[in-house]
Amino acid sequence: MRKIFVAIIATCLLINSVAFAEMKVFFAPPLQGQEMRATDVIVKEIDNAKSQILVQVYSFTSKPIADALVRAKNRGIDVQIIIDAPSVKGKGSKVQMCLDADITLYADSEHAIAHNKIGIIDKSKVIGGSFNWTGAAEQRNAENCTVIWNEPEIVKLYLTNWELHRKHSDLYE
Repeated sequence: MRKIFVAIIATCLLINSVAFAEMKVFFAPPLQGQEMRATDVIVKEIDNAKSQILVQVYSFTSKPIADALVRAKNRGIDVQIIIDAPSVKGKGSKVQMCLDADITLYADSEHAIAHNKIGIIDKSKVIGGSFNWTGAAEQRNAENCTVIWNEPEIVKLYLTNWELHRKHSDLYE
């Protein structure tokens, strides 16, 4: 009986020590009762980054998100962005603002549309969903934004995909 009790206690301790994957979902427009807008969530995650931010976006016109990336770069964070090549010079693009802050930018012209909308924070957290990093996504569109952490296999897949696209993208200066 004592051996069974010890085994049960050991199993409970092991289960409690395992980090479980976590995910939060945000919508634009926000659901009733949702405390944060999708843009605010992305800015918060960027502001909490400790070492690296890898971004893959189709369109990038959000000033609050661009401001957060510049703040991160100024804190010494490695910030790299891959953007759809035709969107680099799109109306309202924040590419020049990022270049002025010495953020590394790549233009992906390999595809008809490089339509990803992701951020990988510190190789441990992924921001994704349909939410373009634009003002229109927050103010006029119906979008979703997810934040996933404590899921190393998912993060690894996103990192692999990001690196694959970086390799065929052109450094933008």
